[in-house]
Amino acid sequence: MGEESDASANLKKRSVVFVVGATASGKSNLALSMAKQHKGVIFNCDSIQIYAGLDKGSAKPTKKECLEVPHHLLNMISPPNVMTTGDYRRAFEDEIKK
Repeated sequence: MGEESDASANLKKRSVVFVVGATASGKSNLALSMAKQHKGVIFNCDSIQIYAGLDKGSAKPTKKECLEVPHHLLNMISPPNVMTTGDYRRAFEDEIKK
């Protein structure tokens, strides 16, 4: 079996929960609470939080929150660089395999 098959088998053993909803509806607090309770991690899916330096108004997790629960896919690129949906997908797939 190849590396991809091993990663796919490993992914099948994990549960993934997506927390979605309107802006400022409490998604981040819910995700943080659930991740603490289940010893999980958080994968950022916010289109602004991927940008380094765009902290004001983006509701990025605090340093304390990042120490409490591992967060992934934050501050990945700097403006004016852009990240496409495909770029994000590849980054997500790379991170979730770890």
